[in-house]
Amino acid sequence: MEQDQTAPNWSVTPYPGLQVNSTAISDDGYNLITGTSAEYDSSDNFAVYYYKTEGSTATLMWQDSLGQNIQQGVFWVAISGDGNYGAAGGQYGTGKGFLRTYDMGVGLSSKQEFSYTSRINEVEISSDGSAIVAVESANIQFFTKGTSGYTQAATETIPGGYMRSCGITPDGQYLVAGGEVYSDTDEAMDYRHKDNASSSTGILYLYGNVSGTLNYLGHYEADYGILRVVISRDGKYFAASTKQGQVLLFANPITKQDKLMPLWVYTNPDYQLSLSYALAICNTPSGELYVASGGNFVPSSNPAYGYAYMLKNVNNAPQRLWINKLDYCPNPGMNMDAYAKFVTSADGQPIFSDEDSAAPPSETQGNFYLFNAQTGYEYWKYTTSLMNWPMTINPGGYAVFSGSDNGGIYYWSPLNLLEKEK
Repeated sequence: MEQDQTAPNWSVTPYPGLQVNSTAISDDGYNLITGTSAEYDSSDNFAVYYYKTEGSTATLMWQDSLGQNIQQGVFWVAISGDGNYGAAGGQYGTGKGFLRTYDMGVGLSSKQEFSYTSRINEVEISSDGSAIVAVESANIQFFTKGTSGYTQAATETIPGGYMRSCGITPDGQYLVAGGEVYSDTDEAMDYRHKDNASSSTGILYLYGNVSGTLNYLGHYEADYGILRVVISRDGKYFAASTKQGQVLLFANPITKQDKLMPLWVYTNPDYQLSLSYALAICNTPSGELYVASGGNFVPSSNPAYGYAYMLKNVNNAPQRLWINKLDYCPNPGMNMDAYAKFVTSADGQPIFSDEDSAAPPSETQGNFYLFNAQTGYEYWKYTTSLMNWPMTINPGGYAVFSGSDNGGIYYWSPLNLLEKEK
């Protein structure tokens, strides 16, 4: 099924020896934001990076240093669809989380900084940059943009929660956030790639944005911890994936329902999947709804690996279109274009010699995959020396921007993708 190891148009290493945990791409595919990190280490060289590309080369427009003796660094980045505004979040060290916002064209002089007591786990931004949502600890943080920059317009605190993921529609009108409630709250700050030893249940919240004010529309309590949430571009549907490999699909109630109920809950019938970090959703202009996901598979006597698969909503029931085995466990770098032509996937995992040790693990290699969203046909797989976490695709489906724990960022242009369909 694999055709070749298609090389990217270009690859750049922002700072050798540091990881890249997140990438984001503008709608036109030519404005890129990323940041450097190190899961188990500190550095004086972590930074946020803004690149422009015409497709064949990368031009660094500016970089913003996090400072000296920083731990972990940039965990998540976002850029508005129009490419004009961006955000980056992470942590400086234990108890020192941050969110930075930018007017991308103005550069560093436009930077605003918001401080928190824990790491920003995800940040997402509307298409025109007018609204931002981020999650950290038990909190959902909401920002609006005015003439003088961003204002933190609201904070929603979820009692007992640890919020892992969030999403916002391009028009900024709907926000979704998900996470966990732990039986042992000390486990909340777990490894980036490692499961928690303690049990947890899942929580999901939906809000509307009414003139810069959050309007609560409902919540859902899942049996298992929620790792990822995504919302369709039109805001009509949203989905969640869990620590036990489930995928849940919801329809936006528009009006307050308090207790939300999923249209369906999907559990893979062929393989008992565990952690499902990988999740993507697309409601096409013609009204066909697709949800892609991927989960870890841990056989009894072999190293763990994973699967990526595609679900189609048919009469409010999940129909699986395909499932593909991956070399390693899938990570959050799963995304679809706005027409459900392509779906991306990224894999790789740490190797823990001692499950109770806090020592940095070694890592497997990683892969970046591009699949046909309808059939699962593998257009290409690109292998890197270490595991891969982020992989994004623009709405038009003609530009892909990815990052690796080996420190590299990678870009595939429209030519690379379109030639595979000839």
